[in-house]
Amino acid sequence: MTTYDHSILFAKTSSIKIWKQLAGYNDQILDAVFVGAGESHLVVATNSIQLRIYHCESFSCCLVQGHTALVLALARHPTHPSIFASRLGSTVISFKCFLDEMCYTL
Repeated sequence: MTTYDHSILFAKTSSIKIWKQLAGYNDQILDAVFVGAGESHLVVATNSIQLRIYHCESFSCCLVQGHTALVLALARHPTHPSIFASRLGSTVISFKCFLDEMCYTL
């Protein structure tokens, strides 16, 4: 399947469950931070309201919803799998990423 932003989704035909996603349109990268054991994933803020979390080995991507405006800055907690994303207007959202599966907002 493809999406409006040129992402490609791979789904199992029996369950229609997405098992891999390749992100399409990445015009401007505003911030990026490595997360996970051995920095196995890269979280990227682009000129979008979605965060992109890439698995560094497979280049599979997870798009994370949460903000209603462009994400400008990212940070990670040094010992917990938490990602902090801020946007214009001093709004910060905390995300927790289950790196073996899809990503969820806290």
